[in-house]
Amino acid sequence: MRKGIFYLAVPVLIILVAASFKTPAQTNGTLSFSVLSASTGSFSPKHCIAIWIEKSDGTFIKTKLKRAQTRVQYLNVWRTKSGDNVVDATTSATITSHQTENIIWDGTDVSGAQVPDGDYVVWMQMAYANSNGPTYSVSFTKGPSAQHLTPSDQNNFKSMTLDWAPSFVGVYDSKGKTLVEIYPNPASSLLNLHFTGIACRDATVKIFNESGQMMISGTMEVIPSMLLPVNIADLPNGLYYIKIEAEGLNFNEKFLVSR
Repeated sequence: MRKGIFYLAVPVLIILVAASFKTPAQTNGTLSFSVLSASTGSFSPKHCIAIWIEKSDGTFIKTKLKRAQTRVQYLNVWRTKSGDNVVDATTSATITSHQTENIIWDGTDVSGAQVPDGDYVVWMQMAYANSNGPTYSVSFTKGPSAQHLTPSDQNNFKSMTLDWAPSFVGVYDSKGKTLVEIYPNPASSLLNLHFTGIACRDATVKIFNESGQMMISGTMEVIPSMLLPVNIADLPNGLYYIKIEAEGLNFNEKFLVSR
């Protein structure tokens, strides 16, 4: 009797241990972030600036921008958190004028590994005098859903825009089977609509810009395993919304146009 219980308990233990080491989701995608620097310090408009990515718990992920040379010590927060690591970062000497800085992050750390989905933070620090400079941060969620943020202006960081765009987004049935997905995301000239396991007549496809203006519209018949490329070459860079409606289908998602 004891022997039987022992052998029964072993596989249960193995299952529990295996479950505890389940790999977290790792959605491929692209983060786009832009910010306009501003300062009124003693060396203004000349200044240093750094932008980097962290996990929400403060774990350093990757530097994306460092413009500093002789006065880099005044980017003290960035130096402490990054250890001066600039792998995959845009770097230059201290700059002489205010300008819009743009970064792109592919969801990887300094080793090139895709980081798990979850909450992350874009951090910024700038310095425009012989003293440690101000910082600001914007939080976002890396995952299968697109995200668009326009944080309010700060004294030194203005006109900020953040977009997280997963590589593909889709809609699924009750068993988790994909019915519709769109890719690539971000897209440049073509946006692919892939329909699987669904058929419907008179499906409408509409694409709206961020202001709600309809940019593209059309009607079609959907058949299973159908791939429909949509020409978006005339759409300016930016965030868009696609809406697909038919009997038994209601698909709404965001995607980014970036060239």
